[in-house]
Amino acid sequence: MDSPQVTPDSAVKSTEHMPTLLRGKPTSAEETQAPKKPRRCKSHVAKHFSTTVDEICTHRDTAVCFMNSTLADAADEFIRSNRTAAVVMESGGGIIGVLTENDILGAFVDSAPWDCSLDRWLQGEDARLPGRLIPAMMLPPDTSLAEAAACMASMAEDDTNFACHHLLVRRSSTGTGDNFMQPNWRLLSALDIAVGMLEAARAEAAGALTPDTCAASKAAAMTVSQAMKPRALAATCTLDATLADAFVELFTSRQNCALVISSPQSSEAVRNISVESEGEVQEVEPLHQQLEDEGIQSVGGGPIYGVITTSDAIRAFSERITGEHTSLAGWLRGLAQERITAAQRAVAADDSLVNASATLASTGVHHLLVLDRATQEVTGVLSALDIVIAMGVNWLFEEVEEPQ
Repeated sequence: MDSPQVTPDSAVKSTEHMPTLLRGKPTSAEETQAPKKPRRCKSHVAKHFSTTVDEICTHRDTAVCFMNSTLADAADEFIRSNRTAAVVMESGGGIIGVLTENDILGAFVDSAPWDCSLDRWLQGEDARLPGRLIPAMMLPPDTSLAEAAACMASMAEDDTNFACHHLLVRRSSTGTGDNFMQPNWRLLSALDIAVGMLEAARAEAAGALTPDTCAASKAAAMTVSQAMKPRALAATCTLDATLADAFVELFTSRQNCALVISSPQSSEAVRNISVESEGEVQEVEPLHQQLEDEGIQSVGGGPIYGVITTSDAIRAFSERITGEHTSLAGWLRGLAQERITAAQRAVAADDSLVNASATLASTGVHHLLVLDRATQEVTGVLSALDIVIAMGVNWLFEEVEEPQ
């Protein structure tokens, strides 16, 4: 799909097209066969931006599963490690692919068996990051954070079925012996890159960066409204929808977050809430005023009661919940004490992306609700990938503008 031509100025000023800024040219059928990385950054980027992917990816452990593990095992590992992807290894220590949150979502929607082996899944056509794509996803350890952002943004823009929220980093130092849990590579997620922006901001404050030439600094200074997905483009689900329906909406819309809103039927639905546990339908107390108190107003769309994300799909798959007899109201109610509330994941539209990154870091979530500061209405959704794209676009424009 084509979109309007983008200039460096429009990259900073646009409030509508930022998530698709890289769509400056059509993609041929040949180009969609596998994601491609942008060329290595030039010396002026490395000079002004010293934070590398090797430094960033060590902040969190990389989740690891083995090829004979099941999809349910992988979902359990995602929850245990608080990661959205895991490297899948063969017994000899080689990588056969990476399993992501979107694999679990796809497996849920396709009713894949809980005990499907990871080896079998990665050989199927629905795998997001099979072994044959590993070379395209691997970055050297000295890659700058901004260049990694450009790489991830380019993959997102390719609009293929391949993973675009994760990359692999070849470590500069490796583990010892045959300890495969200390590999010589690490996963780098969109959240890792977005949170890495905080280090760039600290380096700038210390005088280590030149803001005029640093892509990360330029992106950090942008406002949330310049990078967010507008409310009208965000996926939505109603309180009376089933959990299974919500996951189908995420899958078909190719979004990892959907706003949960009310509907004319929602009031009646919350009076008969049920949730599944180990395949059995159980009655739970209705939401009543608790959900009403949690509601945040959205522009022209009534109250928003929270969000449903791929993390919920991981949780449901891990607990072997089909979601066919679980309303979203019941699901939100059942996890009310555990999940981040709508208010906690809110950020002002006129706030900076670096402050949004700080909120992502403190909450550990991948998506934020964007509020108008004056009206407190929800105007959009900001994801970690949106921040990555903003950083990546600025890096690409630096490459274009560099004097020869």
